[in-house]
Amino acid sequence: MGVKLPTATKVCGIEFSGHRPVLDPRRSCSEVQRDGTGVVVAKSTTLPISDWSKQAANKLRGRVFDTVRAGGIAKEDITVKDEQGGGDIGDMDVFFGWLIARKVAKDSDGRTALMRAAGNGRLSEVRYLVEHGADKDAKVNNGSTMLMRAAENVRLNEVRYLVEQGTDKEAKDNNGKTALMRAAENGRLNVVQYLVEQGADKDANTNGGRTALMEAARLGYLDEARYLVEEGADKEAMANDGRTALVWAAEKGKLAVVRYLIEQGADKDGNGNGGRIALMGAAGKGHLDIVRYLIDRGADASCLDKEENTALVLLLSCDDTDESKILPLVKQLLSHGVPPLQSNKDGKSAISIAKVKRFRHVAALVKEYASKPQPEPEWTIVGCPMDAESAPFATGSPGTRVYTATYAGERVAMKRIEITSKDEMRRFRKEVRVWQRLSRHPNIVQLYGANHHQDSYYMVSRFAEKGELINYLEGERSAGEHLFGGKCEKWRKV
Repeated sequence: MGVKLPTATKVCGIEFSGHRPVLDPRRSCSEVQRDGTGVVVAKSTTLPISDWSKQAANKLRGRVFDTVRAGGIAKEDITVKDEQGGGDIGDMDVFFGWLIARKVAKDSDGRTALMRAAGNGRLSEVRYLVEHGADKDAKVNNGSTMLMRAAENVRLNEVRYLVEQGTDKEAKDNNGKTALMRAAENGRLNVVQYLVEQGADKDANTNGGRTALMEAARLGYLDEARYLVEEGADKEAMANDGRTALVWAAEKGKLAVVRYLIEQGADKDGNGNGGRIALMGAAGKGHLDIVRYLIDRGADASCLDKEENTALVLLLSCDDTDESKILPLVKQLLSHGVPPLQSNKDGKSAISIAKVKRFRHVAALVKEYASKPQPEPEWTIVGCPMDAESAPFATGSPGTRVYTATYAGERVAMKRIEITSKDEMRRFRKEVRVWQRLSRHPNIVQLYGANHHQDSYYMVSRFAEKGELINYLEGERSAGEHLFGGKCEKWRKV
């Protein structure tokens, strides 16, 4: 298909004959003649639609401008009518775009004239092409739309116009990114604000599960991250690999974003399906300032990732590590509970890595802490609660039993758990940390503590009548229906 114009119409070396645009690359500017309506060239050679590549399109555009300059003709003096005899195009930039848009379609990257105009901030062209039927939701080869191009290039006027014309705000490219994500990852705050105001999905995710907040966080765009959080974006959303926005920011060394997300209550010890937490991400990339900040803010230094690495092992494994720079941080990690002798699944430990790298001071420090009694987690309960009933009143997963007991003179619930592997111990410690954090909420059953010593693994919590959280909430209700109205099911899941 091509452009349908009156037979033998020629403008600036371009002949429209039937359905094909025609160009003779051999014609020189000196051979250009002008008449009362435009510029006419005597001969032309057909340029098939199949050859209508980006290179050919750019040559055509160059010929247009060369012709205009050589003939002493102002662009404003050249007019082209559409097939109905109306629609004066005028400006040669619009003319070039018009050639591609009118069924000649796309360049070699799949871009239409409307995409080129939107991406380059030419609103008048965008308006003209949309008004003349250009496809607002056409996609290039990588799945991008013109709205995405305008959004990532901070073309707010074009973004606004396209949205007003009904362009699909939630369209995704081949990677699953939306216009909002493209704006967020390029630091286009005003575009992010506008799209959110227009109802764009803040928590839409890519094929890999990343959200607009994650894109802003991993690239260090604090203002964009702040705005999205203030507008209710999910701080704890996880990508397919288990990374949250906080983990992304920590891994990429974006301290300002890490600080902000922690201040807003992001889970610093959140552990996704990949075993990824912010401390591990920062340590593994050698971001000393972020590791230091997270430890200062109470991150769990004793945690392990799925490969059983400690934060210290990951830190020491970084390339180009300078012993003198990391030594104070090594001491800080050890003093906050990093298991000094922990080996990962490959058999590497802080000691073995320090020896290979000839970090004598680090090795000595690790040995010093290994000889000391390791500090207990703050939630540790020593000694089994007294007067536990002999029969459990509830059971859970295999090896899990819940008993009524008395602890410090108070009736409590005691959850006993059988642990036979490191993975089970890791899950136990994670459950304790999560429950402890949730216990700060007045409507969550309070965890008093737990014991993680061999052959006696249990958690102790306030007793919820009959073991039912709903009954507990009803008993604790003190302000009418504010706990309910559909929230009970939410608390049951928590």
